[in-house]
Amino acid sequence: MIDAHVHILPRARLRGLMRWITRSFPDHPVPVNIDEAGIRADLAAHGVRGFFNHVYPLSPQETDSLNEFCRDLSVRMPESAPFGSLHVETPDKRGVVKRLIEEYRFTGLKVHPFIQDFDPADERMMEVYGLMEEYQKPVFIHTGFDEFYGKALPADRIETILERFPGLPLV
Repeated sequence: MIDAHVHILPRARLRGLMRWITRSFPDHPVPVNIDEAGIRADLAAHGVRGFFNHVYPLSPQETDSLNEFCRDLSVRMPESAPFGSLHVETPDKRGVVKRLIEEYRFTGLKVHPFIQDFDPADERMMEVYGLMEEYQKPVFIHTGFDEFYGKALPADRIETILERFPGLPLV
């Protein structure tokens, strides 16, 4: 079994995420104080043999350190398929993507438009999608929960990306 949506993050980010989950979803079964080892044990207890670990920076300044964390995690946990990320305002997006794929050997890229507060079809992201299409690596765009976030992500925004990059593996 493979879990396609896991967030093992640096300690401070993981704690923040778990506090948010506990406030937003009080019946969520994962303890607020779970850590990297606890997540790994929970996955193993449920028969998960591999997982996609998704990170996403909350600011452009967090891009490099978060991707380095994900790279280091994939060394400590070879069952992890690392998905890096960048922020729409990250400078040198081309350099970031090339490093993620060519140097770090990441599986793909994940963005979270609601949390990162951007339109996924923003022109500043087109170079990223083009490179990922060239590499034939998947891009995960977190969708859904429109009501929860109080934002909308109309299907035509995703269609815009797919029309421009028909060979892009997009999830």
